[in-house]
Amino acid sequence: MRSKKYQNHFIEKELQGSFKFLDLPHHKKINALQMKQIALFVMVLAFELILSNNANAQKDDYRIKTPEEKADARTKIMTCEMSLTKEEIPKVYAINLGMAKSMDSAMKIWQDHPGRMKAFGTKLDKKRDVAMRHVMTADHYSYYLRLIDGETEVLKATAPCRQGSQIW
Repeated sequence: MRSKKYQNHFIEKELQGSFKFLDLPHHKKINALQMKQIALFVMVLAFELILSNNANAQKDDYRIKTPEEKADARTKIMTCEMSLTKEEIPKVYAINLGMAKSMDSAMKIWQDHPGRMKAFGTKLDKKRDVAMRHVMTADHYSYYLRLIDGETEVLKATAPCRQGSQIW
């Protein structure tokens, strides 16, 4: 039977040999500056990984919303942007709900066909615009058209209403 000292010495020798690839030749030793650069690179890489996972989680998060949640969020934004009246809000919500339900159905059917999805979305937008014309006052509807056309001054004025929201 071998002594405990001999066994420990044998294990240490075995471990040193298995990690031989980590030992660098003397002229290849990593200095402190290089070590800091490697650490910085690893930290940046980890940060990017965390950000990309967070972005994917947010992307998945807004797709989970029900049509009712999407319509509610869109109606709240529109109410803030255009100061909708109490009579207009339920009608606008109904239009937004129909839009959200149609888009959800279309996404399930045409998720692999972005061209068809875009064409359907364009038709749906036109129908929504016509419906909005019938439920909004003339002033609100003209402001709505300026919003969807992307007029810079209108978008800047209403930016706080849209801050941090993802609807569709």
